[in-house]
Amino acid sequence: LDEIGDLSLNSQAKILRVLQDRMVERVGGRKEIPVDARLIAATNKNLEGLIARGEFREDLYYRLNVVRLETPPLREIASDIPAIAMALLERAAREMQRAAPTIEPEALAVLSAYRWPGNVRQLENEMRRAVALARNGRVEVGDLSAEVRGINVAPAAPVAKRERETLTSEVERLERERIREALVRCRYNQLRTAKELGLSRQGLLNKLKRYGIAAKPEEEQRS
Repeated sequence: LDEIGDLSLNSQAKILRVLQDRMVERVGGRKEIPVDARLIAATNKNLEGLIARGEFREDLYYRLNVVRLETPPLREIASDIPAIAMALLERAAREMQRAAPTIEPEALAVLSAYRWPGNVRQLENEMRRAVALARNGRVEVGDLSAEVRGINVAPAAPVAKRERETLTSEVERLERERIREALVRCRYNQLRTAKELGLSRQGLLNKLKRYGIAAKPEEEQRS
C-alpha cells in the first residue's frame, strides 16, 4: 500500500481488521473469506506526528511497524544519483522505444548537485525529458530542465578537469557493468544484448572492444 499515511480513519479501521482477523468480505458479499498475506506499506509522512494529531490509528501503526526500512531522500545520497539516473534513463528509453543515450559528465554533475525536492519521481521525469530531448545519443546540460540547471550550476562555470575525469571514469565503470550483466542475461547473444541495451550490433561490438569485454564466456575465463 503506497501512501498509507493518506488513508482516512475509516479505511485505516478496515485495514486493521484484515490484519487482526485475517478475513475479508467481497463488496456486496456476506461471507467472510480467509486471507494469508503480508502487507508492505510505504509513506513519506511522519506517522508518529499523525498519531499525535489523531490522524492515524496508533494500533494500526504498531501492526504495520514490524520490519521498518527507511529510504533516504536523493539529497542525502548524492553519490548514488549517477547510477540511479542511468538506470531510470535506460528504463525510460525502453518505454519510449528509443536507444538509451549516455549522460555527459557535466550533466551528471548538475544532477548530483540538485536537491531533488520531488525525490525519485522528479528524477524519473527528468530522465524521460532527457531521452526525448537528447541529440546524437548524449544527454548534455542543456537537455536538463531549467529548474535543475538554474539552481545548482552557473551556465558559464566550467567543470574542473579532476571532477570531469572522476565522473567520466564512474560513467564508464557503470556502462561496463551494464554491458557485462546484459551479456550474461542474454547468454552472450550479441543481437539480444544489443537490443536490450538499445544499441546496434556494431555499437555493442565497439563498446566491447573499448572496454576490453570478452564477446564469449570462454574468452572471459581466459582473460
